[in-house]
Amino acid sequence: IIAKYFSKRQGFLSMQRVALITKHEKATWIAPYLAKLGYEVFESNMFDTDTLGTFSGEVARILSPMDAALTKAKKACELTNTDWGLGSEGSFGGGPAPGMINWNDELLCLYQASTGVTIYAHAAGPTSVQELTLNGKVPLKQKLLSLPKPVSYTPMTLPTNSSLKISVDL
Repeated sequence: IIAKYFSKRQGFLSMQRVALITKHEKATWIAPYLAKLGYEVFESNMFDTDTLGTFSGEVARILSPMDAALTKAKKACELTNTDWGLGSEGSFGGGPAPGMINWNDELLCLYQASTGVTIYAHAAGPTSVQELTLNGKVPLKQKLLSLPKPVSYTPMTLPTNSSLKISVDL
């Protein structure tokens, strides 16, 4: 699909406009990478993406991350009257060492309304909470440090032939 918009001699003949609906100014981070592929990302706040759920739990998530990202991409096309939409869904927690390493998962969904083509991208890795803000204002680390601490805990030892799966939902 991208090949028809590119000529080695002239560069991109036309940039494909891609709508990203977000409350978290993600276009700043995403746009430079998609521009290299011929996509011009623009941001819109025409839809409150937090109505689909928040990572902090104020609004429960009822869709899978893939379905939430696709829903956002389709809404972006619908509300901005563009053929291309981009949806993103991020979450914190889990990872290889839940509770010991702060883990970030990000999922992107690029959707073309005219063809129904859907492309997903996923990235995950450790993150520092001191770099994050809550609603763009209060540093998340400051908020986490203000929460009550557990009074005590009991270490648990598992038999060597057992396995333990820990799930953390923030």
